[in-house]
Amino acid sequence: IFIAGNNSEAPTCITCHTVGTSAMSMQLGPNLEHIATEAATRIEGQVAYDYIRESILTPEQHIVSGYRISMYANYATDLSDQDLTDLLAFLMTLE
Repeated sequence: IFIAGNNSEAPTCITCHTVGTSAMSMQLGPNLEHIATEAATRIEGQVAYDYIRESILTPEQHIVSGYRISMYANYATDLSDQDLTDLLAFLMTLE
């Protein structure tokens, strides 16, 4: 899902995001290299998993400073529960 997609209309994550120093995307969204660590500090009292999940399903809720609202807005309908669980599990490894 992060790289290969899931056969839906939803773009892959690397369409807009990088991980580390990868040059695979256009960098429309923030670098996800330490997303699990950084997400835990974004909103006091909210754990990283919930912040990331909310950011995927309702991207307008959390806009990282320096970026604008440009994330694909239909992941909530285009990702299956299993796709979302798998994606979140992967993102939580990016400490």
